[in-house]
Amino acid sequence: MNPLAFYTEIPSIAVDTGKELTGTWWGDFRVGAELGGLRGIRDTYERGLELARTDKVLGTEFSLVLNWLSWYYEKDEKKCRLFAGLWHEFDNWVLDNWSEEWKDYYLREID
Repeated sequence: MNPLAFYTEIPSIAVDTGKELTGTWWGDFRVGAELGGLRGIRDTYERGLELARTDKVLGTEFSLVLNWLSWYYEKDEKKCRLFAGLWHEFDNWVLDNWSEEWKDYYLREID
């Protein structure tokens, strides 16, 4: 089995919610988490932040994936807390900085 097979897995929550991800955040964060642990998660977050902040679709997916991964790793308390904290950090930034039009899209999609 390919050791990086989890990179292309489709998160069950995306299937359950009918969300089709256009970006690679799920795989990117899974690689970071599995191969780099907490440092890998933080590094993936920092590297993706500029793109997530400047594209409403990819930024919304960034937020969704951070939230989903906090639940995905619920049995790994450190990863769960880190993903949840990063989600709160990004969500607060979005609500403080995006235009009303972009926030409307964001809030509609994450609901």
